Amino acid sequence: MNYGISHRDFYKIYRNNEESFLFEDGSTLQRKEDGEHSRARMNWQHLNATYSFNQPDKMLFNATVRYYNNNQPHFDYKGNLYNIQDPADRVYMIDNSAEEWHRPALDLYYQQSLPNDQTIVINAVGTYNYANSERFYQESREDVLLTDINNLVTGKKYSIIGEGIYEKKLGSNRLSGGIRYTHSFSDNEYRNGYNYITKMDQSETFLYAEFTGKAKKLDYTLGVGMTRSWFGQENVDGYQYYTFNPRLVLQYNIMQGSSIRLNANISNSAPSLSNLSAVEQVIDSLQIQRGDPNLNPYLRYRTELTYELQKGMFYGNLWGTYEYQPKAIMDEKFLENGKIIQTWDNQKDWQRLASRLTVRVGPWKEVLQVSLTGGVNHYMSHGNSYSYTYTNWFSNISMSATYKKFMLAMGMETNWNWFYGETMSGGENIHYAMLRYSHKNLAFTVGAFNPFVNNYKMETENWSKYASYKRALHTDEISRMLLLQFSYNFSFGRTFKGGSKRISNSDDDSGVMSSGK
Repeated sequence: MNYGISHRDFYKIYRNNEESFLFEDGSTLQRKEDGEHSRARMNWQHLNATYSFNQPDKMLFNATVRYYNNNQPHFDYKGNLYNIQDPADRVYMIDNSAEEWHRPALDLYYQQSLPNDQTIVINAVGTYNYANSERFYQESREDVLLTDINNLVTGKKYSIIGEGIYEKKLGSNRLSGGIRYTHSFSDNEYRNGYNYITKMDQSETFLYAEFTGKAKKLDYTLGVGMTRSWFGQENVDGYQYYTFNPRLVLQYNIMQGSSIRLNANISNSAPSLSNLSAVEQVIDSLQIQRGDPNLNPYLRYRTELTYELQKGMFYGNLWGTYEYQPKAIMDEKFLENGKIIQTWDNQKDWQRLASRLTVRVGPWKEVLQVSLTGGVNHYMSHGNSYSYTYTNWFSNISMSATYKKFMLAMGMETNWNWFYGETMSGGENIHYAMLRYSHKNLAFTVGAFNPFVNNYKMETENWSKYASYKRALHTDEISRMLLLQFSYNFSFGRTFKGGSKRISNSDDDSGVMSSGK
């Protein structure tokens, strides 16, 4: 049994935001939000209880009860929102959000070895997702209320995942096949001046076969699969699609400690239930978010090439990938009756070219180790009414030094950003320093996050011609943040090895549409 709880509470979080709007008559409006210190509070809990029965090399049964809880009573913003062309035209804004979800799940796993090097694996996972969220948004001028929005969402989602695998060893080769079935049912209620109730069903069946073999220095895997995707919603036409999903993995061992690996596959991606909801939610005085029940599944083409070298203290890894997603589901905005509608659609395509180089040296004399990673993401996002390219360079460096019972660790990483549709989602820029002392079963660590600079932020941008924004989330409380950690490990009684599972399924999608800027 394993239980954990985490907590965060910030009192000086704030948001700076610049927005630009284009209206049907050709006029524009540029607004700037000067944020004030507000509060963000988050609590997480997780519980895993597992029973295992294992007969080595014969069978394994595993039953696990999982429970996850996220309680976020505050994620609040406030500040002045003013017209850049006329700074005297300003309003006071409050944008408060709260959410909570509960996710219990039952995971049953069975693995049985059969005569003649045969194995069967069966896994079944049932999950219940309960989500409850609220968003409160107001704009006022001199105590006169101009905009008042209160969005309430309650979601209940039930899902079952079943997977079965058969495997047969043929000398040094292996033949396997299986089937995976997922079915989700969602019952959501949206209240925002109107009451919307959505009832949706979604399922996916994946049937596949795979052969793994070896020819001298070449290891290879050839796979083929077929996917059936289905969706239904009350009073809305659903979809039913069949797709072909091949897979190829090649690894050539050039010499000892050196290899090159190619991984290529075509996979299926179904729309999320939250995006399929036939629901509208008001964002602010100018914008509305709307689901699209006419979304369709699409294919994802992915190719990866990796070269790896290990020689003595030196380790190097050069990795590159190309991804292509025709008809990808991405965001878009358009004008309708004086409002800007934010929604999703099957766009033309999305592509990504990325590469990364990692070099690690050490440990030198069992004391010093240094690791350096640098890379680039290049995104190409082609919508039905837009086309963008975006390039993001990123890096991180880490160092550790060990002497007797002490270890010093330092690291730094720059923003790893993601661009999809019309939106750039930024990563974190952080650095840290930690000193650890250990003695037998006792360990004590003291350290700090961002000890040398005070520039923590997470940036998000939207490039729509109708409603663009450039937003930055700041909190000074993550700068020069002290870290203390204490641990003492002990054990008693007899030891038991429960065996390892070959597959692990879970459902982490709540199925509800989120709202907010």
